[in-house]
Amino acid sequence: FNVDPTTDTGLGFVFFYTSLLMFLVGLGSLLMFFIQSRMHPKEPIFRIVQRSVALSTGISVLIVLLLLLFAKGILHIWNFTIFLAIVVFFVLFRLSLRLGTKGKTNR
Repeated sequence: FNVDPTTDTGLGFVFFYTSLLMFLVGLGSLLMFFIQSRMHPKEPIFRIVQRSVALSTGISVLIVLLLLLFAKGILHIWNFTIFLAIVVFFVLFRLSLRLGTKGKTNR
């Protein structure tokens, strides 16, 4: 089964990027799990797995989006800078939400 990109209807394109995303999520999850399990040996396994899968999924989606933009010829230095700024602001927002809820007590 071969896919010719010049005559493809889009199905090969979807399969390629979906399989790339699944590969990156799986590989990243395994690598991060082994690293985090060595760094935090007393932490429950389900927390390590949850954190590693979530982080790996986010990083993999970003990589696939960047590759998709690059393949379409849309990725330039300004687009990359804006993309990176949006990612940094999103991460900082999530971090501020997490740190803000740790200091509050339920009344």
